[in-house]
Amino acid sequence: MKKVFLLSLLLALTGLLPVQATEKIENFSHYYRQDCTFVSGQAADGNDWCNRGNARGKVPNVVIIGDSYGNSATTIFEEYARTSSKQIIYEQYGRRQCPGLLGIGPKGCGDFAQTVYERIKETPGIRTVVLVSHWVYYFGETRRWNEDTRDYSRAEIQKALSDTIKAYQALGKKVVFIYQAPEVADPKTCVQRRIRIAAAEDKCQLTKQWGWRDEVYRPFLDPLLAQLKVETFDPFDFMCDDKSYKVKEGDNIFFASQAHFSGFGGQYLARKAAPDLKKLLQF
Repeated sequence: MKKVFLLSLLLALTGLLPVQATEKIENFSHYYRQDCTFVSGQAADGNDWCNRGNARGKVPNVVIIGDSYGNSATTIFEEYARTSSKQIIYEQYGRRQCPGLLGIGPKGCGDFAQTVYERIKETPGIRTVVLVSHWVYYFGETRRWNEDTRDYSRAEIQKALSDTIKAYQALGKKVVFIYQAPEVADPKTCVQRRIRIAAAEDKCQLTKQWGWRDEVYRPFLDPLLAQLKVETFDPFDFMCDDKSYKVKEGDNIFFASQAHFSGFGGQYLARKAAPDLKKLLQF
């Protein structure tokens, strides 16, 4: 077993296998978080939430842009590429509390978004750009991000999203928008306990109504996405039924933290949504 692990590690380090191949998926682990030096060319810092995906040494045909939530969405692409489509070669670029939109946000966010745009512009092999972030965070009536000293209005965020989509479409890229998944206030309350505590168990049995409580951003996005003919992917379609939404399967919990998928959540969505992902990511 030790020899197999060392061989896998060696292959990953030489770029023949993705880093995730050596990682053990566990509850509450942000194992997918990597630095952004391969994108920015700068030293890693505490805001980096990137992922080299399965590209490592190859030109990606899909890139995922967003924040730390977008980084956690790589778990979906990891599983889909492994099980359903060998054609998908993906990378992900993200920074903490930066939605990856052009022309907005504090300097660190804006500079990184522009760097990402230039990288995609100079890479003809990239065919699909996926936008996925913690949208409810940015689409409040006003929002102050990271180290900035000013508030941004919802109208400014809408314009930045529109400008970003148009910019990538002008490069001939297909743009896919991923909505935010339902959240769990504290995923650790979903852990099975030998002595069941009613309050803890109830917190993991979440109603669809409760899951939709933060989805107030959608009316501000839906008309824009329709107008620009952007195809979308909605985790709610696969995690919710008429009464509740699914946050775990057995002992595998779908969220590593409140606003981040776990590897198990990505695996579940990749399996359940495989036909829809195939339509979005077909080449």
